[in-house]
Amino acid sequence: MEKIGTHEIELLIREISIRGSVDLYENDDGCMVVLSFGGQKYEKTSMDYFDALQKVRRVIEKDEIFLQCNGARTDVYPSRMSRDMGLGLSAYVQTMGKKAERKDLVSIFLPSTVECLGTVEEQEKYHIDWLGSFGK
Repeated sequence: MEKIGTHEIELLIREISIRGSVDLYENDDGCMVVLSFGGQKYEKTSMDYFDALQKVRRVIEKDEIFLQCNGARTDVYPSRMSRDMGLGLSAYVQTMGKKAERKDLVSIFLPSTVECLGTVEEQEKYHIDWLGSFGK
C-alpha cells in the first residue's frame, strides 16, 4: 500500500467545527481514503477517491458529521474522464443548464464553505438533475 498524500480537513459535528485529516493510499484493491479525527478513524476503498470519499461520508453522515471539502459539495461531481485518468481527485462544480468546463474543475479535498455542503444523496440527486437540465 502506497501513501500518496494527506489533507487537513475541517469537519462539522452537529454544527461544531473540528479539525481532522484524510490520508490517501493506493493499493491492489484501488484507492483508499482514511479519515481521522478525535481519536476516530474511518477507511473505505473503491475504484477512485471520489467514490471512496462518498463511502466514508455515507457512514459519518449517520452521526451528523459532515466534511467541509469540495468533494462534499452538493454541486460537485467528477466526470468519467476525471475518475479514470485522475482517480477522482478532481471534480466539476456543476451549474444547472451549463456544461462543465475545465475552469470548473476543483480538487475534492480542498476546503469548501458550509453553505455548499450536502449529503451524498443530495449530491447524487443534484448530479442527476444537472444531467437532465440541458436543453430546457
